[in-house]
Amino acid sequence: MNRPVNFNKDFTMKSYHGTSSLYRSRNRRRSSAFTLVELLVVIAITSVLLILVVKPLTDSFNLVSEAGTQVESQAAARDTMREISADLGDAVLVYDNSAPSASINLWVYSQTGTPAIQSLPNSMVDMVMPARQLDQTGGSTVTDPTTGLPIYPSGQSGIALPAAPGRVIMRYFVGLHDNRSGSDTSGLKQDGMPVATDGTTFHGYANRWADPSTSNADNRTTLYKAEFPSSIFNSSTKSYIPNLDLFHTVNPANPGTITDSEQGQLVLNDPNFFYDSTLAGPSDDPTFKQGDPHWGVAGWQRVAQAHGLSTATVYRWENWAAIASPVFPTNKADAVTLLRNDDGTLQYCNNLPVVRPLVTFTPKTVSMENLAPNSTSAAGDESPTTAAPIFVAKYGAWSSPFTVNVYRSTSGGDPLGQNPLTYYEYYIGTDGLAHIVAQTVAPGASAPSPNTLTDIGPQINSQGLFNQSQLPAVQMAFTVDPVSGTVNFAFPQWATLGVVSAPQQYDPNAVNSGLTGTYGTRFLLLTQLAQSSYGGGTLNGTLPTTAEPALRLTNASIVPGSERVYGPDQRTGPHYGYRIQYRRVAALTGVIGQNEYKINYSNLPGYQNGDPRLQAGYLQFDSQADSVNQPNVPADPANNVFPPNSLPTSKNSGGTDVVADPVEVSYQFQDNLPGDVVQATYATRDQLSVSINAQLYDPSTATSQQTVLTQAVVVRNLQR
Repeated sequence: MNRPVNFNKDFTMKSYHGTSSLYRSRNRRRSSAFTLVELLVVIAITSVLLILVVKPLTDSFNLVSEAGTQVESQAAARDTMREISADLGDAVLVYDNSAPSASINLWVYSQTGTPAIQSLPNSMVDMVMPARQLDQTGGSTVTDPTTGLPIYPSGQSGIALPAAPGRVIMRYFVGLHDNRSGSDTSGLKQDGMPVATDGTTFHGYANRWADPSTSNADNRTTLYKAEFPSSIFNSSTKSYIPNLDLFHTVNPANPGTITDSEQGQLVLNDPNFFYDSTLAGPSDDPTFKQGDPHWGVAGWQRVAQAHGLSTATVYRWENWAAIASPVFPTNKADAVTLLRNDDGTLQYCNNLPVVRPLVTFTPKTVSMENLAPNSTSAAGDESPTTAAPIFVAKYGAWSSPFTVNVYRSTSGGDPLGQNPLTYYEYYIGTDGLAHIVAQTVAPGASAPSPNTLTDIGPQINSQGLFNQSQLPAVQMAFTVDPVSGTVNFAFPQWATLGVVSAPQQYDPNAVNSGLTGTYGTRFLLLTQLAQSSYGGGTLNGTLPTTAEPALRLTNASIVPGSERVYGPDQRTGPHYGYRIQYRRVAALTGVIGQNEYKINYSNLPGYQNGDPRLQAGYLQFDSQADSVNQPNVPADPANNVFPPNSLPTSKNSGGTDVVADPVEVSYQFQDNLPGDVVQATYATRDQLSVSINAQLYDPSTATSQQTVLTQAVVVRNLQR
């Protein structure tokens, strides 16, 4: 049965279904694309996820890299300290690196970008290694061309014993990686300008990690080690000459002028040695001229070729680059650092960046050490307590400056417990001479500068002689030997005259006359001196007429054991009356025999009363009478008359009596007192404080990893 059709309804439904299908189709097409907001959200989420995933990985890689660099830094510090300690332990001499001339130059850039020098104090140390076998054999021994040292045959290698200074010097120093200097201006330019020929480095200091603006000119520093002989064998003259491959020489009479002569004195301290642009070799060799490749060390051609330079001429900086081996890893390390402000900018002083070295060699400082006397008592030296002539420090090899003070009590108490404190201060003046001044300091006050005080000590030359022509009214005199670490109060007998020492001479007749005098002894006083005719000559005639014995100085005494007494031989025989050395006997000896004497080294209690037997310089001889009725029997050797106790006044010469030889006495004197305390403050190279800051930069993060080691290294073989 056919259902009636409702047209409107059917159409409506059809239309509805058709419209709904179209709508859904369009809606599906619209929902298949992301909106901009959806894309941004997805990107943000992805970025966060990437950060969460990748950042830990990157950080972990950086941490691993930094940790590896830190390990390298620790290893570099330990290995370097071990190597330096071993070399210092073997050295027999360490040069003084405290003087300004011992500093080393570092070429930096000023605020205007021009090359300039900053000094690095204590960043270089030179040590002399022990002598080795065959070191001094010259051209008769085959040498290693890389070191210049002998090639040892079987059974002849190693250090020559006993240990003694050799001719090999080992140097540790801080220098730039690129030490090219203005030795060849052809093709070398800096900031668009040719390099100067005065030793200016081609590249100044630059650290691309610490200062990224210098990334195109990275030239960091490192610690170098170089071993070289102080003298080299010149094959043209067949002799040893100073090492002019590396250093300059000067005329010893004019140290300020460089001569580069083979006969000159080697200049070891040259702050700019590593960047020296002068020609290697001597100036006075007719066979091999300066700059001749003959004067190049092994490997210098490799250095020249690496920089595109000619190998027809050798410069000193090329030789240094060839022999210097880096101790730190050069790819990461830096041996200096530039100080910075709080905002990270570089600190400048006088237009130059402030540089702090990271490797230093500093002598150990010893403050206010009481020096030990070489003797504290001398019962056999005629005095229960004597003033020691020499005081010795615990360490030698002092560096400049140093101070030596001699404390003396004015009341007989503890010299260090006085109020006010009085002492004598030794210092080296700007004139290069030693000065001694008297200081008096109240509690809580500061001592005045010594160069503002009056010098009360003598000017002493290199021979230990006073420079004054007359006996000076000195209050204190002593010398200081910084090499051995000793303070010496002993001086030659005529040091006060500034002349070569000569004995004091005395007439035997005058000595004999003392037996019948007030004191009944044959004696002489070294504080008294006369010039008189004797035996056709003049006693003490070689001395100035104004000569006065040094024992007349205040507090002066004779250095125990320093005296030498000669007189006419008292023994019967053909030598009677001729010069012979007398023997000292102790003061407690009751009887003094022939050719003997006893002496007072210093004043004894009560000497102020004028008794010569209590005064310093009193010499007593045989004081027995020759016979009961004749204390002094005249000698007559020609007729076999030999008085047994008198000093001979004549001797036999060819059967005829002539005047006997005079009494001659020479000695050393000192003017310190038994209670004096000697104190010194110094820096010693017996022990070097080696500080190593191994600063290595991690390439991944450009951060520095540092390891600091400081160790006091003992120089075991140091020659004092």
